Amino acid sequence: MIKKLLPFIALIVLLSSCEIDRESRIIGRWNKIDIVSDISPFYDTWSFDNTGDCFMIRETNGVQDTIITGQYILKNNILTITGSTIVPYFMGDWDINSIDENHMTLILQGAGLEYFEFAKED
Repeated sequence: MIKKLLPFIALIVLLSSCEIDRESRIIGRWNKIDIVSDISPFYDTWSFDNTGDCFMIRETNGVQDTIITGQYILKNNILTITGSTIVPYFMGDWDINSIDENHMTLILQGAGLEYFEFAKED
């Protein structure tokens, strides 16, 4: 009986360790890459800390303004952003298309194809 359960236990351990790895990778500051045009009137930085808080900071003409203050939860490859905000568009479920130590891509669910690409700040 134990021999039959061993592959399932190994799979559960593997899947849970992948989720922990994604959560540790998302912590930090991410600079949004403008994939449409390299001439943008503003620059966005998304910040995720290890307590579940997140912020989106927008810089326009050298002036920074926090336009999102909220919380995030990462589960099953979905990044859910909730809380108080000035721009409600960014709240909701984001599919983590890819993430590694330096690069992340997100797709906003339910809004068509909203594809955001980020580079991690050093």
